Amino acid sequence: MFLHGTPWSSWLWRPIALAMAGRFTVYLWDMPGYGASSKDPSHAVDLGTQGELFAALLEHWGLDRPHVVAHDFGGAVALRARLLHGATPRCASSTWWRSLPGDRPSSSSSKSTLGSSNNFLQRCTEVP
Repeated sequence: MFLHGTPWSSWLWRPIALAMAGRFTVYLWDMPGYGASSKDPSHAVDLGTQGELFAALLEHWGLDRPHVVAHDFGGAVALRARLLHGATPRCASSTWWRSLPGDRPSSSSSKSTLGSSNNFLQRCTEVP
């Protein structure tokens, strides 16, 4: 399960998700207010709401102990889901992109990030 940060969307994880999909079932989602999700001004998009919704989404999808890799704000959302809403990730990581604000990561920057995180991701995915 990959969680994007702000002001990103699930598109951030696409190259990595495609690379991992041959070995794993990969889940991406756009938190409310980001990407292809609703941007209705009446929908709450604060950290508390995002954590609650993420925990509910894991339950809805039947993901009992998913591996979670999160970026930026997504790390706080995953942590909040775990501590306050009972989500039980098997393994979690928070990552940071090395890019300027407003830059979209390219496939090459995503690949280099995957490469530099490869040891952690390998250990994370080997957890029983």
